[in-house]
Amino acid sequence: MMKSRSFLAAAAVVLPLHLMAQTLPFEGFEVNLSSGVVPMKTTSVFENSPSLTLSRDTTPEVPLIVSAGYTRAIVEQYTLGVSANFDLLPSKKANTTLYSNGKPIPSAGSVQWLDNREGLSLRLGRVFQGSNLGYVRLGQAWASQYGTNNNGSPFNGVRFNYRILGLGVKHFLSPQIYALAEIDNINMPTLQTPKTVGGSSFTVDTHADGYWFIVGVGYQF
Repeated sequence: MMKSRSFLAAAAVVLPLHLMAQTLPFEGFEVNLSSGVVPMKTTSVFENSPSLTLSRDTTPEVPLIVSAGYTRAIVEQYTLGVSANFDLLPSKKANTTLYSNGKPIPSAGSVQWLDNREGLSLRLGRVFQGSNLGYVRLGQAWASQYGTNNNGSPFNGVRFNYRILGLGVKHFLSPQIYALAEIDNINMPTLQTPKTVGGSSFTVDTHADGYWFIVGVGYQF
């Protein structure tokens, strides 16, 4: 009877460690640096003003993102992680042209760009083939819009947010160093901003969505 109890007690200690043996190597604090391409599509519409239209140059994005976070082994094969990220580079400047009944209004154009881009994410991961961790990413990102109108005055800058849903994989090259690849769907809820044209005030509804394709390297402590 005593031997049976001793065996059960030992099993109770060893079994959780055995079940989590696959995920424990992925547990810890981490930092990584990543970059890639961000083909985003932005559309803007003037509320109740069909004669006014707006077009924005398409500028390819090349972000440089630094991220820090923590991953926890939760059950057999599965992990849960949190991370914060910051884009070290502002977006490229894009020209915006305003049209009235199809004709450009030179004085109403502007140049715009984004800065202070940052975000928070949750990651649910699953270990496969030993040194690989696949994960689903759910996050929120924020950015500030800056710019100047054609007459030199400041553009109506705003702070807005994106929703992020992505898939990624981490491959450990050594016990501490890993490579990552990720694809994210980025969706911005419709943003309303004021704009003055010819002395009249209007509201512009702007929406953006697209995908981020990024790769990077990281270090786990």
